[in-house]
Amino acid sequence: MPCSGPREPVSAGELSDMYPGLDLVSVLERHPFRIGFAITGAVLVAVFATMLAAWYLPAF
Repeated sequence: MPCSGPREPVSAGELSDMYPGLDLVSVLERHPFRIGFAITGAVLVAVFATMLAAWYLPAF
């Protein structure tokens, strides 16, 4: 990393924009809410599918 840069702390997205060719920041750090919502959505879909299967499929 260069020695010169911003004097204040920057976010992960800003750091990625300043140095686009370098992979200094992971995707998880650049998009924390997007990853969180995707995981939450997948869990909700799995719970909903399990509830529908339990409701419509007969018990063995």
